[in-house]
Amino acid sequence: NTCAALIEEVVRARPDMDSARVNLTLVHEAAGRPERARTVLLDGLAALPESYDLFTHAIGFYIAAGEHRAAVDLAAARPLPQMETDPKVWVDLGICYRNLGDFDKARTAYETALAIDPTYPVIHNNLGTLELAQARERSDPAATEKAIAHFERAAELDPGYAAAHYGLGQARYRRREFAQAAAALKKAAGLDPGLADARFFLGMAYYQQGLYAEALPEL
Repeated sequence: NTCAALIEEVVRARPDMDSARVNLTLVHEAAGRPERARTVLLDGLAALPESYDLFTHAIGFYIAAGEHRAAVDLAAARPLPQMETDPKVWVDLGICYRNLGDFDKARTAYETALAIDPTYPVIHNNLGTLELAQARERSDPAATEKAIAHFERAAELDPGYAAAHYGLGQARYRRREFAQAAAALKKAAGLDPGLADARFFLGMAYYQQGLYAEALPEL
């Protein structure tokens, strides 16, 4: 389209301008041309290997495409110094490792992000989710405790964070603390009515307390 053609002219005139290449990628993505977006990104990374904007956008592109191995391989091959002060890139890498089933590397990535910014609620929520998955896989009460601490911290930092309240409700339910689980799940469902399974588990938390009248509409 015209917009892409104009930006391509800028790229030809200024091949060192990484922002033009990023914008061209965004235009192709918005127009439903992922392969052209990929080509622009890869060409840009080859031409400008020190560009942090291209690097982080490429990681985001790979995650959106479900190519988590490509994202972590890119980060391993190109450890740019800006990563040391950017918590988001470590959150993204944690998500990739989690999807690849490598819990230890996911935890390390999240903890690296947390060391950069301990007030970033998403990190605490993702660590809580990771610990809760470990608790289920290994029947590990200590992991459940860690999950609760992370979810509570995420909700404290951002009281409107529905996913954190949902995770907290799941963890409390796992510990059979059904009244506390119900309170957290009710909060989550109120904040995000579309949150998967929140009302179901809220109903189950009521049911486990013998509150059948409250459980029925949720279930």
